Amino acid sequence: MRTLLRPKHQVLVLKCYPVAKNLSDPKPNPSELSYLLYYASSRRSKLQKVGEFLEKRTGRDVWRGRYGNVQVTLDILTAIIEKCPKDINLFAPSILQVLGDVLGSNDISLISYSLACFRAFCAHHDGAVLATDQSYLTKFESIITTYANFALNPPQASLSLRWRSIGLQAVKAIAASEALSSSDGKRQLELVVPVIVRNIYHENPDHLQKLVDMSLLSEDDEVHRLRLSLTLVPTSTSADAPTGIAAATAGTAEQADKLEEEDIGVSALLSLKRLFETSNVAQIQYATAAVLGCIVEKVQKDGAEGVSAGWAMRLLEMMAGWTPVQYRYLVLTTCQSKLTTTPIDDAALPTQGLLAKIVSCLLSSKVNLIGLSVMDVLLDFIAHISALLKLDGGKRKEEGAMTASPQRKELLRKLERCIGDLATHIYYSDQISDMVQELLAHLKATSSAAGPTDAQGEFFSTTTAAISGLRAIKAIFLVAQVHATTSGVGRNKVPIRVWEGSQWLLNEKSAEIRHAFIDAFVTWLDVEIGGQESVKEDGASFTLPELGQLSPRIRRTSGPPAWTQPQPIDSSTIFASGFLKLLLVAVYENAIRYANVPAEVMALHLLLTKIVTTLGFSAAMVALPMVMRLEDEGFQLPDTASKIALCSLALQFYATIASAFRLEESRKGLAREIDARKGSGQWFAGITTP
Repeated sequence: MRTLLRPKHQVLVLKCYPVAKNLSDPKPNPSELSYLLYYASSRRSKLQKVGEFLEKRTGRDVWRGRYGNVQVTLDILTAIIEKCPKDINLFAPSILQVLGDVLGSNDISLISYSLACFRAFCAHHDGAVLATDQSYLTKFESIITTYANFALNPPQASLSLRWRSIGLQAVKAIAASEALSSSDGKRQLELVVPVIVRNIYHENPDHLQKLVDMSLLSEDDEVHRLRLSLTLVPTSTSADAPTGIAAATAGTAEQADKLEEEDIGVSALLSLKRLFETSNVAQIQYATAAVLGCIVEKVQKDGAEGVSAGWAMRLLEMMAGWTPVQYRYLVLTTCQSKLTTTPIDDAALPTQGLLAKIVSCLLSSKVNLIGLSVMDVLLDFIAHISALLKLDGGKRKEEGAMTASPQRKELLRKLERCIGDLATHIYYSDQISDMVQELLAHLKATSSAAGPTDAQGEFFSTTTAAISGLRAIKAIFLVAQVHATTSGVGRNKVPIRVWEGSQWLLNEKSAEIRHAFIDAFVTWLDVEIGGQESVKEDGASFTLPELGQLSPRIRRTSGPPAWTQPQPIDSSTIFASGFLKLLLVAVYENAIRYANVPAEVMALHLLLTKIVTTLGFSAAMVALPMVMRLEDEGFQLPDTASKIALCSLALQFYATIASAFRLEESRKGLAREIDARKGSGQWFAGITTP
């Protein structure tokens, strides 16, 4: 009689429950379930009523401990979701209430059984209701938090592995849900990502690769995705319960636990992978930020030594590889944003250092970051270095230099490496030229007599920062040279015009700046010019005049020149540019000023030698008058050591020309003169013959 008085949808639902009690694996009656599905799918207005009825029945069954009936309810809900996926929002609140009651039971078998229903719900839930119903959003996040806590803080220590497995299977279902693409997806990612990161962390970076290899097998064989031991919970009736494969294979409980631990790691890794296999820009950025947040939190808690830098770098590289190729740059830009927005203080330097390593790893990896705005990234690095070195309120010290702690200098080196690693992949042909020109443009700010007027100018007005900028330029050339054949886009050589206006760096008071400039410029000569077979000039050719006509001292020691072939030159890069002439003027002034400083003389000798051997005949002819004048000035110096240094510098320059252009007789004569001066003690020891 009570059945006759019930609404039809309740009658159909009740008929789905088996009559027999105490079944080991209760299932809905197939025929009755089929009719219920037809009834619900053909009358959409009844879906909400069916959901509300199942919700009330679940509450009573859980309270009375009728877990068999609860399993049937979960199966009914799963079947309705699969039958009416487009109408899931009509009864979604009831699904969440049912899952909430199940999770509140704290019964591991019943909670494990609920995973099938939760997976079906996540697979078809698009998150449309989340933005409109606050109570629904709160309930949804509560369900996610409860499942996630199983993987973080298992309720039972003796069954911790199985609890963690249940939690990670739920997280994996969430990771594949379209609900993460909703406006509230950031909050949901913040709930699940810490669970994932904690379960894949390992001190050994190679452990990640092991998990990757296992995940490939796991994806191929769904049956062996999670090997949970039946010996732990023999009464489980869940389809996702332990299968005993691990224990049977390993033979011991310890080995079985080890295998289960690895499977948990695989499940966590696959969950993370699903977060990045999407075209949703916001989800990629939020997921990357959440992972970085977990890493930073661990660094702040345990210190830099508490986090494996290799593991963190490898993880972010894998995340970028999982992301669709057109969105991979988002992982890099999110990491850089985290780096540049982290407060710069001594307490945060370990975090900054780790983030800089991660950014450097991404830039230097094989992952091509198509779409990356190289110049924007470079400017962010420049601004961050500026903030890093801005001590004492950003005011310049009287000597024009800043003192930086060893920790800040170490971070500075890492940021320089990041700038250099920007040259790993070439995204357009003039990329290297633009990067070098941008850095030099900021360095030029210090040449203004009025002084810097902005933060970037203030940065480059310090000795430490100027050296850092020049080291970064050198790093760009070296990285571009190493990866010249691996980049998919051909690049143009960096022309000499890029250096226009930078010759003043050779006149800086700081020897470190002068040496850093020479080092960067010589690296440019070796990388960009040294590899060219010849230097040509629009069809024009010149013949080297007799070397004896250029210096009386050479004429006395050298025979007739052996130069008979015309040497083509490049007027567009040498004569059309005033940089080389101004640079040679700076060389002349420095040679006179620091003739008594051996390190300066040797640095100028290296610079002049590289100019001749790389830029060729035209550059040698531009430099020759300056060197001759320098030699004359050297003879007039009262200091004997300075006189010897300058004359040795000039004579070695002539010898370099003779050797470079195959002037054999002149080379032999100059060699005899150099040997004679060495024998009489009139030679600068720091200059060696070619």
